[in-house]
Amino acid sequence: MKTIILFQPRIGFWEDFNPDPMTPLGPLRIASLLSKEYDVMIIDQRVNQQWEDELIDCLQKDVVCVGITCMTGIQINFALKAAEIIRKHSKVPIVWGGVHPTLNPSQTLNDDRVDYVVIGEGEYTFKELVDALDNKNSVDGVKGLGYLHEGNVVINPPREFCNMDELPFLPLDILDFRRYFDVKKEIYMETSRGCPFQCGYCYNKSFNKGRFRLQSASRVLKEAEYYITKYGIKMIFFVDDEFFLDPERARAIAQGLKKFKIRWECQGIRIDSILKLDDGLINDLVESGCSKFLIGIETGSPRMLEYIKKGINVGQVVEAVKKMAKYPIDLRMNFMAGFPNETLEDMRKTAKLMVELVDLNPRAKIAFLSIYKPYPGTFLYSEALKLGYKEPDSLVEWGKFNWEQANSSFLSPKVKRLLEGMHICAYGLRINDSMDSVPFGLNFISRFYGGIARYRFSHFYFGLCFEKVLKKLFIKD
Repeated sequence: MKTIILFQPRIGFWEDFNPDPMTPLGPLRIASLLSKEYDVMIIDQRVNQQWEDELIDCLQKDVVCVGITCMTGIQINFALKAAEIIRKHSKVPIVWGGVHPTLNPSQTLNDDRVDYVVIGEGEYTFKELVDALDNKNSVDGVKGLGYLHEGNVVINPPREFCNMDELPFLPLDILDFRRYFDVKKEIYMETSRGCPFQCGYCYNKSFNKGRFRLQSASRVLKEAEYYITKYGIKMIFFVDDEFFLDPERARAIAQGLKKFKIRWECQGIRIDSILKLDDGLINDLVESGCSKFLIGIETGSPRMLEYIKKGINVGQVVEAVKKMAKYPIDLRMNFMAGFPNETLEDMRKTAKLMVELVDLNPRAKIAFLSIYKPYPGTFLYSEALKLGYKEPDSLVEWGKFNWEQANSSFLSPKVKRLLEGMHICAYGLRINDSMDSVPFGLNFISRFYGGIARYRFSHFYFGLCFEKVLKKLFIKD
């Protein structure tokens, strides 16, 4: 049986806050159509300190190709390092997929560490590519594929979106269980794709063409039961961008999960979706084990909410967070600052709202305050270009796209310092969140530091930011 290698790069800083990452969903999805015909090896750089040796060893097998998944940002650097090792030790084709290659296929293909690019959903495109390479057939009929032919970039016609109910279950057996399930018994599940909303900072509209697709409740429950009964899974994290867009589907899933006595969380719920949840549905969620919502609020400035096309207002944010205070469901709220045309007063309003919401609901904490980065294919990317933002012209340059640094050219040095201070200090507003998995030193400092963070955000003061020094001491880039 021939071998397919799938490589999951590190993301960087985030692994230090979560040293026990959950299952590599992207590679597992790709493997789901391959594992019965090929020996699929997933090398996860996040959990495998010997990943380089393992990669070199795997390349000695009869390998058809290596697939690398990649988002925009510093993850590209980790992917490029792996691709360099592959080039040094083998002549097998290297296939890139994921968000960044989809949004920038031609530029990605111009790097000599890339042979093919999978554009959009990868399951069927990658499977057809593997079969073509294995049988030495032409790839010109593989939809959703980009490649070079005689030095010229060729982009094949796009692939139609798949029927999510027809996708196989994740082949968890191909993973090294010790690295994922010995302690946590947790798994990612994706039950929908796409988003119909128009947020100006988000890649989703370009990646999914504004289309929203979902699995039926019966399919979701069947898959969940499979993981729970076969692998002893105790917690499911639904990574959907909007899990509650169809409330009746969410209700059916919650009711079906009750019998399993597990815990579950969801990544995607909008503020306006929370306001539409009735008491009966929320009670079903609680009884089924739902314990956490991740919510994108982004900004406390009414002007910026309208500008970034978020489709909500500050009053709705306050109402939704207050509504959830009577339920035992944690809220983890994401904010963002550093948008094109954002003023200091806009940022001040964001800081004020963050503290207000934490005080309003004891279960509400700040997950992150991200520094805005112009994401290709978005409305705000075009706005940033108007302000003189210099578009990266290579994979290497995109690898400098560091989410932890305020380096957009349209920001002044003063604002850059402010944003980096806001970003690191925001972690102090998530005190009493589950901090058990973070490094001990950072855990201790975070619990001690909560009052300082509150002062900074309440007074909009981020000068003398010693927190940046502490971050460098405890967290590697």
